[in-house]
Amino acid sequence: MAAGPNRMKRTLLIFAGVVLALLALGYVLFQAIIAEPEASSLKSAEQRDSHDDGRSRRATLAGDAALAARPAQGPDGGVTDISTGLSVREQDGVVEYHRPNQPWKKLAADTKLSVQDTIKTKPGAGITLVFGGGSTVRMDGRTEVRVAESSQNRIAIKIKRGRAAVNHEPTRPMVFRIESTETKAAVEATRARFAVLGTDKRLAVAATRGTVNLTARKKTVAIRAGQQSTVAAGNTPSAPRRIPVSVLLRVARPRQRILHQRFVVLSGQTAVGTELHINTVLVKTNNNGAFRVRIPLQIGRNKLLAVARDVSGHMKRMDLGVLIVRPARPNSGVTGIKVKWD
Repeated sequence: MAAGPNRMKRTLLIFAGVVLALLALGYVLFQAIIAEPEASSLKSAEQRDSHDDGRSRRATLAGDAALAARPAQGPDGGVTDISTGLSVREQDGVVEYHRPNQPWKKLAADTKLSVQDTIKTKPGAGITLVFGGGSTVRMDGRTEVRVAESSQNRIAIKIKRGRAAVNHEPTRPMVFRIESTETKAAVEATRARFAVLGTDKRLAVAATRGTVNLTARKKTVAIRAGQQSTVAAGNTPSAPRRIPVSVLLRVARPRQRILHQRFVVLSGQTAVGTELHINTVLVKTNNNGAFRVRIPLQIGRNKLLAVARDVSGHMKRMDLGVLIVRPARPNSGVTGIKVKWD
């Protein structure tokens, strides 16, 4: 009887051990077959998400960098340079430049211009300056300007003489200012096409698009498209008037063609603010445009040519003929010559 219960007890213990072993085996199989793949899938998903997030962030940063580096576009979709640099688009003939405390030099194709440079065109030459924002200045022959400022908000040049045509239509708010060193007058525009002509102690301004303000001696006049105004040194600007369609030029021709003095005195009439050269002499006019000028001559043949230019770029040439200068005769008694108006 005692052996029976002991056998039963051993049987139960063996059974319990087998059950526990089977449970442990089942747990191991569960971890290997089900739990680990799910964890691996979750981990792979997290890695993919992290990789995608990193790639997305890199793409965003790259896009921001591209936007920052991309030049601004104008209304027509074209690329606009918004730097404050200064470059040359076109150059014809002989153009010179100089920097503070340096001599004049011939402007070469690879010359880099900068603020405070002074540019001068010889007769018949021309150059187009391009500023940041796309504004341009076309300098005709016999023109001298200095670049005073080229910033994000303002462009400023100073003109001593000659004609400069400005195309100022920036893609951002910007003022274009021209100061006349001879008259102390100032021209300003925020968006316009206009031209200035500096002669001896006089400045003419004409607008073809937009509005331009001309200021001198604390008086400002607004010059609208199709109008022009002039100002003389020490005076206030004239009232704007319509731009004339041609250049007025009248010169009295000498009656005598053979002279015994090495000069001739010519007189005539042109419009106020017109630039007039007779041969190489820049002719000074009064407040009504009248002039009387002494032209030097040399022994022999002397061809006389008058060239008038107005602020709008109109030009008129007048051939005054040929004068012959012979050595002066002793006690000739010549005191002057008669003139005949055309």
